[in-house]
Amino acid sequence: MHKTVDGTLGLLEKWEDWLTGLLPELFIALCVLLLFHLMARWAKTLIRRAYVRGRSNRAMTGQVIGALVQVFFMLSGIILALKIMGLERFITHVLAGAGIIGIVAGFAFKDIASNFFSGLLLKMQGPFHAGDWVQFGTAYGMVKSVDWFTTAIATTTGEKVFVPNQIIYSNTFSNFSAHRKRCVEVHLPLTWATDLGRARQAANQVLEHLLCRSAGDPAETSFTQLEGGAPQITLRFWIVFTTEADHVKALDECILRIHEKFGSEGIALA
Repeated sequence: MHKTVDGTLGLLEKWEDWLTGLLPELFIALCVLLLFHLMARWAKTLIRRAYVRGRSNRAMTGQVIGALVQVFFMLSGIILALKIMGLERFITHVLAGAGIIGIVAGFAFKDIASNFFSGLLLKMQGPFHAGDWVQFGTAYGMVKSVDWFTTAIATTTGEKVFVPNQIIYSNTFSNFSAHRKRCVEVHLPLTWATDLGRARQAANQVLEHLLCRSAGDPAETSFTQLEGGAPQITLRFWIVFTTEADHVKALDECILRIHEKFGSEGIALA
């Protein structure tokens, strides 16, 4: 019985000595954690304010970047505190386990991570915004939302298409609303029997009287040759572009006036 009590007391004394020797290191480690915590909060607040002040439409991006910076500072503080307390082996085991888990998760969630970071870059760079008319491959429509994993567009036929951000960022795309103007081209097939000079003159007169044309931008006609050998004339002009309806109205007016003008001049189309 006395041996058990003596052993217990000896163990308690060892723990007391260990805790007494650990207290200074524990105090320093807690101070380091507090310092890194304050630095993390300060960095997060600074980044969020910078984004809100300079780029109000990218506040969400500032929040994400600020959160990542905060996590970085907190992890750095925890690792440094553990080293101060002499727990290097624990850190090594944790990092090794995290590395294995990271490799497995990287293979499992590769596409998800790729879409997320592509969405982050799209939000940071802002090549298009909600309300812009864009074309991603064969998908053409108005941007409804730019989310973290997909971008949603409403097509001209009424569908809502979700395009993965990875596909957008790794391929070329067109933003027709970037300059609030759009070039309209109308191609007219002719025959070699057509008087090309009269056809050009009639096409130029059509362009001069188009109501939809942007007066401050150039309008021109040009001849090209089709694969079959027949010529064609192209009418090219600019319009103020807000929605696809502007483009459709411009085509409608141009084709109607061409039909009237060429018919009155007796110029036949192929």
